[in-house]
Amino acid sequence: MITSAAAPPAAVGTNAAATELAVLETASARGPGMDCLRAGRTQPETSVADPPARVRWPRWSRQARLLGYSTTLSLPLVRRGLTVGSVTVLGAAPLATDPARLQAAELLAGAAAAGLSHRLLLDKSEERCRQLQRALYSRIRIEQAKGVLSERLGVTTAQAFTVLRNHARSHQQKIGDVSQAVLDGLHLPDTSA
Repeated sequence: MITSAAAPPAAVGTNAAATELAVLETASARGPGMDCLRAGRTQPETSVADPPARVRWPRWSRQARLLGYSTTLSLPLVRRGLTVGSVTVLGAAPLATDPARLQAAELLAGAAAAGLSHRLLLDKSEERCRQLQRALYSRIRIEQAKGVLSERLGVTTAQAFTVLRNHARSHQQKIGDVSQAVLDGLHLPDTSA
């Protein structure tokens, strides 16, 4: 399976040989799974020994043959109209002769797409949570620094914020970093005027 969520795409397999092929494919950006990912549609069953496969994916098809695979079929992992990855089914025998295996591969692709989509949503939610936590922490430091400066300089909290902002701008620093420095003992002159 190859996912488009990572840069470079992430590659996994159900065994060491399949993983080796997936890693080779993502490293070279050439193979049936990458073609499927780019096109967003099924790459039909192909013999890895046939000339089209050897021309399109020379390293990948050679390695697949060395690992004992003779056929490949790649299915897109589509969730809500977005291709989030691809799954490549490798076989020592053609899949078309076994409709049950083909149906199982399609069901696997659907389940993988749902799972990957939920994982992507969870990752985005966790990143958003981290961003909000950092913003809240920064805001708390700024408010505390405003209070410290207000007391030290005998100015209003609005004027203390101006002092923080002026210092941050003139020293090309983030206001949160300047606020932390004030809380750690940095003394700033009154530049609120």
